[in-house]
Amino acid sequence: MIPDVLSVLSHNAYHKFKKTGYPESKLKIWPAFRYEHIFTNKNDDVIKFENNTIQLLVATSTSLQSSIELLSKTIIAIKNIRNLSVRVRLHPRVGSEVEIMNCVNKICNTQQLPNNITVSNARSLEDDLHWANAVALSGTGLEYEASFYGCYTIFVRSQCNLDMNSMDYQDHDKVVQSIEGLHNTLTNLSNQSKIENKTTWQDERCDYHFQPITNDGIKDIVELFGYSDNKIISHSNA
Repeated sequence: MIPDVLSVLSHNAYHKFKKTGYPESKLKIWPAFRYEHIFTNKNDDVIKFENNTIQLLVATSTSLQSSIELLSKTIIAIKNIRNLSVRVRLHPRVGSEVEIMNCVNKICNTQQLPNNITVSNARSLEDDLHWANAVALSGTGLEYEASFYGCYTIFVRSQCNLDMNSMDYQDHDKVVQSIEGLHNTLTNLSNQSKIENKTTWQDERCDYHFQPITNDGIKDIVELFGYSDNKIISHSNA
């Protein structure tokens, strides 16, 4: 059953659905409320790194099986790689941290996490993304945010489940599937003589992936549901 209206968050998504044959009359581009913070951080200053350490953020999805697969692959892949610091960011809905990490340690035949791996608990998403210069992930909306903040994104394809990637594969810096592929990618990054600085997306790319939040966009939503637009609709990014 085709809904009366399918709301999408960008011109990019609009063209994708249109290309697959979805009725254009049933497509509507709505403001990207989910990514509001991106518009407030757009065109941030360049983030510079004072050392050559790869600061890798491993971000899991809501899928328990996919998250365990990603974490297990990462722990095995980082063995013997120098200049590497890892933070694990578990999705808040994926389950118990203790149970997940115990399962991962059992799969990897380890008693505890390696010394260069920590689990990010109290930090905000923005803090973790500002800290990282590379992000390994699979099937999470954080793909866009990691890329927006200028991180080197490594999409780790699943060997157990269907991939639920938010961004197209070609939009990632690297796509791997095997432990060996992930190991080689991280090794190549750690062997670089200089870690590149990070810059956020500029206006054109940002607006292509996320529809800006404007008064007119909010009015379109109100009118779609049959409400009167006589009242002034205001929106603050504060």
